[in-house]
Amino acid sequence: MLIFKKYIVPVLSFILFSSCAARKYSFDYRTFITDDLEENIAGYIGARKDKSREKPKDKITETWIYRARIEEKIVEQNSVTEYKLMNSKSHKQTVDLETRGYYHELYLFQFRTEMEQQYCIFMSASFDPNRNCIGVGPAYIGAVESGKGDSSFVTEWQLKLKKKDGKIRITNAKKDSVVLHFFSDKPMMAYEYPVIRFYQVVQKTRNKIAGLGKYLVYDINKVFNDPDALLFECIAKPKN
Repeated sequence: MLIFKKYIVPVLSFILFSSCAARKYSFDYRTFITDDLEENIAGYIGARKDKSREKPKDKITETWIYRARIEEKIVEQNSVTEYKLMNSKSHKQTVDLETRGYYHELYLFQFRTEMEQQYCIFMSASFDPNRNCIGVGPAYIGAVESGKGDSSFVTEWQLKLKKKDGKIRITNAKKDSVVLHFFSDKPMMAYEYPVIRFYQVVQKTRNKIAGLGKYLVYDINKVFNDPDALLFECIAKPKN
């Protein structure tokens, strides 16, 4: 178990909580989805090293936005207060004392396209106690896959982000070296489900624990001791 945690903490912590250097950004999730992104979503998924080959186009028709806020809370540990990063929607018991520290917001931008494909961008943003955005990224893009009663999202490409004209924009995509498969307990992109809860993450790339040809399986409840650690709430959906 100790060896297992040695590897899962760096992998998930990098994906969930890392960000750029501490500077101020004018990040707004409502303006992150640009016209250029809508026109080229399939091109980012199909990014190739050979730039001479034309990238596919598949315009976005509908967009959902989900968000998880990871913030500092006070918990009781052996009758002593301790600070712990927790999902704001967690049902775990905390000490009723006010805290105002740094926090992270994780976003799922989910898209349906003209060709009935479903994609998702998974990214993080960091904020200081005064609600100033001090870091954006990393960001990953991949396809949403449906299964029996649930669905999943696979991080296939890492997106390059750049601040331009006062906005954070996507400039390119490159193949990611760590492929993570996020499993949701309910279908994603459904109006009747206002939240998405990832219960399991599978690392589908080479690793030093499982051995050749085997994947690592991260149970969210076991890793974070909280089934709601990766719970996302819908904050924007297509207008009827």
